[in-house]
Order: sequence, then C-alpha cells, then structure tokens
Amino acid sequence: QSTISMLNPMVVLGIILRIPRHYLGVVAVWGLGSLLDIFLMSCIRAMLARVDIPVITPLLVTSLGLLIPLFIALVMGRVIYQNGEIFGLVRKSDLMVPVMPDAVPGES
Repeated sequence: QSTISMLNPMVVLGIILRIPRHYLGVVAVWGLGSLLDIFLMSCIRAMLARVDIPVITPLLVTSLGLLIPLFIALVMGRVIYQNGEIFGLVRKSDLMVPVMPDAVPGES
C-alpha cells in the first residue's frame, strides 16, 4: 500500500493486529525513550547554562538531543525488517544467505 494509506486508521489498525507483541514493544521503547530524552535534555541544558559558548553550546545540545530519537528509529526499523515478510516487503527467500554460493553439488 502507499504511504498515504497510513493516514487511514483502519490500515494502521490492521498492521497493529498483525504484529501486536512487536508493536507494544516499540510503543514501550518509544515512550521510555521519549521520557529519557526529556530528562537528559533538561540535565544537559542545566549543565551547559553555566558554560555558554555561542556556537558550540546549541550545536552540542542539538546533537545530544538526537541520540535517543536515533536509537528509537533504529528499533522501529529493526521491527519492520523482522516483520518484512508479514508486511509483504520481502520474501522469506530474500532473507536467506547462501553459505557456499559457488559450490557445485558432487564436487569436494
């Protein structure tokens, strides 16, 4: 389906019902990660408020603030990769890697 179809709540509900355990795990990681990000950003801002270097301080705060959202995105990408067959993104044979691709049967 198209990306625009994700605006339809029924499509999203269908995806959730296909992978309920993984979906709840992603929601938990997203929620805890967001709370951790808020806490860390407030701590970082409090520490850097004492040392205000015009260019470096905002750049450092922004860079550190993107670490946890990056981790959350990696977790979500992993869930999509693991369930690619369910979503119709890949076939099971696409995920298999040949052990000896140049081997010929009968030769040793």
